Amino acid sequence: MSDIRLASESAVFAENFVRVGIIPGDGWFLPRSIGMSRAAEMTVTADPIDAATPLCRGLMSSVVPADELMPAARQLARRISDNQTIRRCNCAWPRGCYARARTPGRDVLELSAVFQGACHQTKDHKEAVAALLEKRSPSFTGH
Repeated sequence: MSDIRLASESAVFAENFVRVGIIPGDGWFLPRSIGMSRAAEMTVTADPIDAATPLCRGLMSSVVPADELMPAARQLARRISDNQTIRRCNCAWPRGCYARARTPGRDVLELSAVFQGACHQTKDHKEAVAALLEKRSPSFTGH
């Protein structure tokens, strides 16, 4: 499952594993996305939910009309690539994000400081600060 998920308004989601006599393989993801109670209900009933259902909002980052799905995905990809400062920090983000979700609050600050410290040492960070001060778009090199 990806970190950012888009769906069309016509999308339908279901945990159909029980219909074929097996357990789902996403017992970690679904409860964290929509809550334990709703995940349990989806899992044991196999009832589908559509993208318009508020429950789906935890599963999806955005829900858009079907004919706008690919343009929305491309626009999101452009926005992400415009903000790519360095590969090292971008690789650290998911690790840090998922670690923070299961880490006590006190330790989160320390973990964040480590990841930020790594990013502060890069040429791209220095370029980002300079561009901000000079009111221009940054020119990142991935270093």
